[in-house]
Amino acid sequence: MVFGGGERLQIFTVNRPKVIYQKFQNEVILINLELGSYYSLEGSGAETWALLESGADRQAIMDQFTAQYRATAEEIAGGVNRFLDDLLAEGLVSPIDGQPVAIHRNGHIAAGERPQFVPPTFTKYTDMEDLLVLDPIHDVDETGWPAQNRP
Repeated sequence: MVFGGGERLQIFTVNRPKVIYQKFQNEVILINLELGSYYSLEGSGAETWALLESGADRQAIMDQFTAQYRATAEEIAGGVNRFLDDLLAEGLVSPIDGQPVAIHRNGHIAAGERPQFVPPTFTKYTDMEDLLVLDPIHDVDETGWPAQNRP
């Protein structure tokens, strides 16, 4: 999707039903049911996920973090772009067409009061891949689950 100025604004959607997630106080846990990998997002990673979920595009996320944290626009853009590219590479989200939403900020925070920007990251866990892939919900068919192997 291209808007004024030729700049591409990209919004994302969670790759459901293969990706599920749960939000906790300061963390988001994602599970890729096809691969059996799970992910922990904390700090600005969890914040980025919440912004993605609300329909924010790349630029809106960067603008939010620029207002919220101490860092240069280049540092924020680099961190956010790497994180979003990693989510795409892991198959957790996909780009979609649509109108990005406006992010509502609670006023401007004075520069001295803003915390230092820590780029968003996630931790990937693969120790339960075999168990998650064996879950009987993967064998669902139109008659219900688990599907029985029929000759």
